[in-house]
Amino acid sequence: MTSFEHTIGSPLLVYRGKKHHTKSGLTKKHLMKYKGRVVSKKKHKQGMKAIKRLKKLGYKAKKGTFKLFQKGGNKTAKNL
Repeated sequence: MTSFEHTIGSPLLVYRGKKHHTKSGLTKKHLMKYKGRVVSKKKHKQGMKAIKRLKKLGYKAKKGTFKLFQKGGNKTAKNL
């Protein structure tokens, strides 16, 4: 694609090389594929960092939900 007449596109179109950048200015070097979806490298890294921090604090994922739960229930209520 030599001429960028229509330069703005969705992240998927930018990742495939059909468009130059997204509405927010992300180019192909800012995007990556994760679990079949095109995501921002920066946001992906922030999310992985947040999950790692929460797991370190004692939270874990529960199968079938999109939430993190504390391991072993609520520990602060037991201390009262």
